[in-house]
Amino acid sequence: MKNLLICEFSNIFGYGEVRLPYSTGVIWSHCRTDEIISKNYDVSNWIYWKDEKKNIMEHITEKPDVVFFSCNVWSWTLSNEVAELIKQTWPDCVVIYGGQMPPRSNNTRWVRRNPSIYDFYKNRPYVDIIAHHEGEETTRELLIELLEDKPDLSKILGISYKNEDLTTSINLQRDRIKDLNSMPSPYLDGTFDKLISNKPKHIRKFKMTVEPSRGCPYACTFCEIGDTLYTKIERHSIEKICAELDWASKKEIEFIDCADSNFGLFPEHKDMVEYMGKKKRETGYPIRFSVSWSKGHADRVMNIAKIMKEEELDKTGVTIALQSMNPDTLKAIKRKNIDNGKLAEFLKKYELDHLDTYVELVMGLPLETFDSWVDGLCYLMEIGLHTSAKMFPCAALPNTPIAEKEYGELYGIQYAPIYESNHTPYNPEAQSGGWDIVIGTKAMPHTDWKRAYMFKWLSGCFHWLGYTQFISRYLRNMNGVSYRDFYCNLLEFAENNEDTFIGSELKITMDNLEYAIANQSSLGRVIEEVDDDSDKNQLIWDYDEATAIYLNLGNKDRFYRELRDFLKTNLSLSFDDDLWDDIVKYQSNAIINPYDEYPYIDDFNYNIHNCTMGTSDTLKNGGYKLEFNQSWADNPKNKKGYFGDKFQFACEKLWWLRNRGEYKAKVREL
Repeated sequence: MKNLLICEFSNIFGYGEVRLPYSTGVIWSHCRTDEIISKNYDVSNWIYWKDEKKNIMEHITEKPDVVFFSCNVWSWTLSNEVAELIKQTWPDCVVIYGGQMPPRSNNTRWVRRNPSIYDFYKNRPYVDIIAHHEGEETTRELLIELLEDKPDLSKILGISYKNEDLTTSINLQRDRIKDLNSMPSPYLDGTFDKLISNKPKHIRKFKMTVEPSRGCPYACTFCEIGDTLYTKIERHSIEKICAELDWASKKEIEFIDCADSNFGLFPEHKDMVEYMGKKKRETGYPIRFSVSWSKGHADRVMNIAKIMKEEELDKTGVTIALQSMNPDTLKAIKRKNIDNGKLAEFLKKYELDHLDTYVELVMGLPLETFDSWVDGLCYLMEIGLHTSAKMFPCAALPNTPIAEKEYGELYGIQYAPIYESNHTPYNPEAQSGGWDIVIGTKAMPHTDWKRAYMFKWLSGCFHWLGYTQFISRYLRNMNGVSYRDFYCNLLEFAENNEDTFIGSELKITMDNLEYAIANQSSLGRVIEEVDDDSDKNQLIWDYDEATAIYLNLGNKDRFYRELRDFLKTNLSLSFDDDLWDDIVKYQSNAIINPYDEYPYIDDFNYNIHNCTMGTSDTLKNGGYKLEFNQSWADNPKNKKGYFGDKFQFACEKLWWLRNRGEYKAKVREL
C-alpha cells in the first residue's frame, strides 16, 4: 500500500475556522472510486491549514510515496517551501502540483517570478509533475500509472513532467469534464467525515465550498479563470447541491462559500437559496452564504438577494463588480460595466428594495491614473453608494495576461511580492513571501500609486466605514461640497498635519505599506489593544479597519475636534457651536458604538437627520428626538450592544458585515 499525502493549505480565520479542502477533495473522491487506486493507496495525511513550514513537517509522520499540492494564491509560497523540504527528506517521493498557480501548458511566455513551463523544473526541481486545469481524471490516471515499475508519463493527457536533465515534457491538453454530475462529492461519499472527526486541536470549526457550476464567460486580463478553456460553463444538478446542503446542516457548518463566479446566472440558483433557507429554519445551519454575483441578470440577482436577506443568509450584500470606473482601463482589461446612467438606476433599485449593495474595484490596473481612481470612487458616492466599496490591490497572478512580460511592458507595470493575509492570525514565519502586487504603471507611477493607496485607506475608513460619511453627506446636501473636494482636502490635511489623529494614522499606514513592499510582508496591521483576550487570535486587520478600531479606543472626541479645524482651514467652513455639536453627535451616533446600549435615544436642536439624508434642504431649529438602533427587528442577542467587547465588534461590524453597511445604526425620528 502506497502512502498518499494531500496538501491544500488554507488560511485560519477568526476563532480557528478553516475551509474544508474542496479542490483536493473532489479529486480524491473521484480517484478512490477506482478499485485499483483504493486497493493500492492510502491517504496517510491530509494537511489543509496554514502554519510554519517546520510545524507542517512535524505532521508528516510517515514517508509519503506521492504528494498532491493544490497551489493557490494564498498557499503558493508555503506549498513551495514544504514541497522542497519533503523532497529533501524523501527524494523518491513523487511531488504533483495542481491548482491555479503553476504555469499552464498552453502558455510558454515569461511570467513574473514564475518561470515558463519550459524552465519550471529547473527552478523548482523538487516538483515532478504538474496536473494542468481540471485534475480529477488526470490524477486518477497518474496514480494508476505510478504503480508501474517504469511509469510512462507521456500517455497521460493534461500534464507536464520533469525529465532527468530538468527539461520539460508537455503532453496534450485534456478536454474538460462534460458531466460534472458524474463526479462524486467529497461531502456525500464520506471523504470529509474523517477530517472532521479527527481535526487537530487548533481547528475549532469548518466552512465549506459548494460549486454549482464551473467556468466563466468573461476574459478579464487579471483573472486566472479568464482562459478560453473555461468560457463554457458546466453545471452540477440542483439535486446534488441540495444534498450537499443537507450534509452541511447535519455537520453544523456555519459558513458556506460559493465557488461559482457568476451566481444568479442560472434559474436553479434561486432554488438552491430557497432550499438553503429551508435547512436553516429547520436546523439552524448554515448561518451565512457568500457568493460572487453574476455581472448581468440584475433582476434575477435581485430576487435571489431578497430571499437571502429574508432568510438571513446574506453574508456580504450584493456585489457590483466594476473593477474600474475608467473607460480606457476597462478596454485594457477586456471588461464592460454597467454604464449610461444604469449604475445609478440599479443602486436606486437595490435601495428601494432594502438590499445592501457594494461595489468591487481593483487598484493599479492599466491606464488608471491617480485622478481617475479618485474620480471613480467619488462618483460612486455622488450617485448614492454609501454602503461599501471593496478595493483590492491588483495581483499579477500567474496564467493571466497582466503577469506576462509583453503585457507588463506595454503598460509599464511595476510589481512587488507582498503577502496579503488580512483577517488571519499574525504569524510572520507562516507569512513570508507572497505573490506579485502591481505597485505602479505608466499611468500611475509608484509615487502616485502610494498616494492612491492612501486614498483607498482614507475613503475606506472615513466614508465606507462611516466615520465622516454623515458629515460629508450633510456638507454635500447643505453646503454643496462635493465628495471629491471633501476627501481630497482631507487627504491633504492628513499629509500636512502629522500631529493630528488622522495625520498620525496616515503616517503609520504609509510606513506599514512601505515596509510590506520592501520586506515582502503582510499588508495590514495587528492591533494588540483589541485582541487582548489570550483565547482570541491576534488578527491582521485591513488598514482602514485598523484606523477605525483606533478611533473606538478613545480617539473620537479628538478626531472630531480636529475635523472642525480641517473644515475651517481647508474648506473655509465655520459652524456655530450648537450646530457643530449636533452634526458631530449625529455622526457619532449614526455609527454603531461598542460601548452603547441599544436602542439609543438622543435630543437634537436641528433637523440634522433630514438634512444629512437629503430629505430636506432647509436647516430648522426646533428640537428633535432621534432613536438609533442596531436593527428594527427584535434581536435580544444584540439589543444591549457589544458590552465593550471590542474584538467581537470589530469582527462583526468592521469585517464580516461591513459590505452590508452593518456598521451603521438604524435611525428614525420620534
